[in-house]
Amino acid sequence: MTWLQDWETTYQHAVALKLPDVEHERPLYDFLRAIKSNDATFLDTYFIRLNQKTAKLKPLPTMSELLKEFRNYKRILTEESKEFHLFTTF
Repeated sequence: MTWLQDWETTYQHAVALKLPDVEHERPLYDFLRAIKSNDATFLDTYFIRLNQKTAKLKPLPTMSELLKEFRNYKRILTEESKEFHLFTTF
C-alpha cells in the first residue's frame, strides 16, 4: 500500500518540522477520518478503542502503532480473501 507508506513518511516529516497538526492525538483521528471510505470497519473499531482509552485516561497508541495495526489488519483481510477464493473455486 503505497499510499500508507506516503502517509507515514509525510507524518514523520511533519513531526521533524514540529508542526502543531501532528501533536497529541490529532494525527490518529485525522488518519481514521482519512480511511473512512477505504475501511469503515477499522475506522469504527479503532475510534471506539481511542475513545475508551481517553475516557479511562489511558495512553493512546502512537501513530506508528496505529499504522502498524492498520497494515496488519489489511494484510489479514487480504490473506483471508485469498483463502476464501480458493475454497469457492472448487
